[in-house]
Amino acid sequence: MTAFNFLSHGTLDLYPTFLQVQHGFLNELSPEQVRGTFPGLAYQLGNLIASGNAVLQAQIASTRGGNYGLALALVAGSVAILLAILTSLGTEARGTAMHAPHPTVPTS
Repeated sequence: MTAFNFLSHGTLDLYPTFLQVQHGFLNELSPEQVRGTFPGLAYQLGNLIASGNAVLQAQIASTRGGNYGLALALVAGSVAILLAILTSLGTEARGTAMHAPHPTVPTS
């Protein structure tokens, strides 16, 4: 079942099943000042970038004799390499407090 979930939903089910510990979500990796808006912004920017994917793959396939398998492999391989590079450049923020300390209210 884990393999099916991985193939149909991505790595969402891989972490709790194989690693037994989740290592953080985008909220935990975001700077504290933008923690509320950054995950949504990243999601929508991903949609914006992915919106041209079908056109890109069609153009690649048309120049390669209609080979859509090659076009998909080139795009997926390029994305995998880019994600590996970006991941290696990132910092880990495990154990970061998810809330700001409450301000003290002065009493008169």
